[in-house]
Amino acid sequence: MTDEKKRELRSAAQLEILELSNIPEIYWDEIKMFVPDNDKQAYMRLDEIKNNIIELSEPRMDIQNLLICSDKTGNGKTSWALKILQYFAFKSAQQLYYQHDEDDCWCFFVTVADYVALSKEYDSKRRVKFFHMQDMIEKARIVVFDDVAVGEYSRAEYMALYNAIDKRVLNKQFCIFTSNFVDRDDSVLSNRLGTRLVDRIYDTSEKIVLNGEGVRH
Repeated sequence: MTDEKKRELRSAAQLEILELSNIPEIYWDEIKMFVPDNDKQAYMRLDEIKNNIIELSEPRMDIQNLLICSDKTGNGKTSWALKILQYFAFKSAQQLYYQHDEDDCWCFFVTVADYVALSKEYDSKRRVKFFHMQDMIEKARIVVFDDVAVGEYSRAEYMALYNAIDKRVLNKQFCIFTSNFVDRDDSVLSNRLGTRLVDRIYDTSEKIVLNGEGVRH
């Protein structure tokens, strides 16, 4: 088999992982990041996490999740989460190609606002989409929960989000959270997520704070 053919097969495996990841297609290509002067240390750490994401996301008792947060909007929180997923998809494609092992290859991107909205839908097609998302959240090696405290949730929405995060935390499955709340004791955060969910997110994660001004990537 030629090297070109091998590259094509690995690319096909990567495409399969991306198609199942719920990452918007416009973000399948590598995301280029501009490094603000006041975020150099944070970017260095995030790049280190990205480069070691296969090892860091291995399920284990002392697993540490990742929380990317800032009190500013549009300054790279979601872009970094997607960048890490992109790299995971690239590395997992090699595993899928060489080892034919699908169990640990999947990653999944969850826009929390969309997920909780789907949780209360009665339309059959949208319910099928919600159940698919539930299934991927349960089995994916890595799940990004983007903008976890985006607004105030109804009881049903809150329980859908709580159950999704709680199950992964209890099962020691790696999560990446993004949030516009840096301080875990912020009263608005507590009102939106409640003490138990705040604990699940902030107590189990390495917190990386971005201080740069908002620049949409």
